[in-house]
Amino acid sequence: MSGSRFPELNAARPGNAVPERWKLRAGQAIRLQPSQASELRVTEGRVWATFDGPHHGPANDLGDHFLSAGQGLRISAGQPLVIEAWGNNEAPAWLALCPVAPPQRALRRGVFGLSAA
Repeated sequence: MSGSRFPELNAARPGNAVPERWKLRAGQAIRLQPSQASELRVTEGRVWATFDGPHHGPANDLGDHFLSAGQGLRISAGQPLVIEAWGNNEAPAWLALCPVAPPQRALRRGVFGLSAA
């Protein structure tokens, strides 16, 4: 979706532990492509979010998501996502994006403290 009509936000910079917040007016859409794995949280209102394709499996399993206040969505590093405030009223939606720490690898130790193969 590069060059699209949506404003683009390259959020979730490394080392940024404080969630970034945005307000989307009714009908407003943005394109988001975080530089690291992140969690998008809807703090107020409702949104429609869609990941770029191609998608495999049952319809909408990976593409379209409808989220309400309190719900979230995990976004992989570099994964494009378009988000639009959604609903039949004029209320805005508030979003928070927070980087997600990469999973810690557990190091398996052998009898003498050597790592297992």
